[in-house]
Amino acid sequence: TDVIDRIINNLDRELKSKQKELEQAKNSDKDVDERINEEKRNTDKYEVKLRNAQNKLDESTKRQNDIGVPPDGLDKYKDIPTKQLQRDLDRAIIELKKYAHVNKKALDQFLQFSDERDKLTNRKGEIDEAHRHIVDLIESLDNKRFETIQFTFKQVSLYFTEVFKRLVPEGSAHLVIKKGDNEDYDSEQVASQSQGQQMSVDEFTGVGIKVSFSGRTNEMRDMQQLSGGQKSLVA
Repeated sequence: TDVIDRIINNLDRELKSKQKELEQAKNSDKDVDERINEEKRNTDKYEVKLRNAQNKLDESTKRQNDIGVPPDGLDKYKDIPTKQLQRDLDRAIIELKKYAHVNKKALDQFLQFSDERDKLTNRKGEIDEAHRHIVDLIESLDNKRFETIQFTFKQVSLYFTEVFKRLVPEGSAHLVIKKGDNEDYDSEQVASQSQGQQMSVDEFTGVGIKVSFSGRTNEMRDMQQLSGGQKSLVA
């Protein structure tokens, strides 16, 4: 039993360590989600600003081109008085001044936030992958712990049955694993558990003894049902 306890304690410590890593991964995943949402809001905001700035720039460029004098458009303005052209130019300058406050770095900021969002998205993918790995590892540790207990219990139960048979040739006895729902399982029942129906080690509440001094299976008794002499023999 000391060997079983040490094995179980070692597996429990390793399981708790992996559960702690899993919780840290979940918290980190939550932080990344919040940062991604924040960066998305910033990106959306700068997308709007960028579109507005681009629209104003296009409109300003169009007006500037309309007022300017391209090489092939001299004939269009040759009959317009100089004062009229000057007034049009002044109006164009006034219109251009309205866009002096436009953030010329909006595009750079938009690209920066987009890059940051992509990095955070990749980081989230890495955390999700680590989370899946930890979950798989915890499941593997649980299975390993169950298999270790199952193997050790089967060996001890076999030795107990053999020794009892030598002491009481007409009798029979075996060990059972007790569960929280007051059910008993012998080594064969424990070994027959399929992967999908496998018991959880956390459900085990202890180990018991089933004994029959007559050899009849319908007369199997628990330890507390035996007489004093029978208890001494079993012990």
